[in-house]
Amino acid sequence: MSETPKSNTLPELFDLTGRVATVTGGAGMLGLRHAEAIAEAGGTPVLADLSPEALEAGVGHLRERTGVDALAVEVDISNRDGVQAMVANVLNELQVVSRSEAIVRAREAGLGGGDRTS
Repeated sequence: MSETPKSNTLPELFDLTGRVATVTGGAGMLGLRHAEAIAEAGGTPVLADLSPEALEAGVGHLRERTGVDALAVEVDISNRDGVQAMVANVLNELQVVSRSEAIVRAREAGLGGGDRTS
């Protein structure tokens, strides 16, 4: 007896509805592209970067391109305490109840170690 094949479309496989994704280096070109993809997949992008001016421009760009209001967070991700404070602030600001709703990525800002989920 054969199983019926699953028909997972690309949007179904990458559905981020109800999820929050923090993009470090989020105000840069690559970070903004990741944030656009997150928004298009139904997620809420959080732009994390050093420059408040670049963050403001990035939020405007995302609003214009996707209609999504991203959250912007000024943070130096080389500072562990700053990153922990950022995560706590994002979870609080967006009223994320469970950390399983959050996706935290570290690769965009050029730090090694790949993806981090918290």
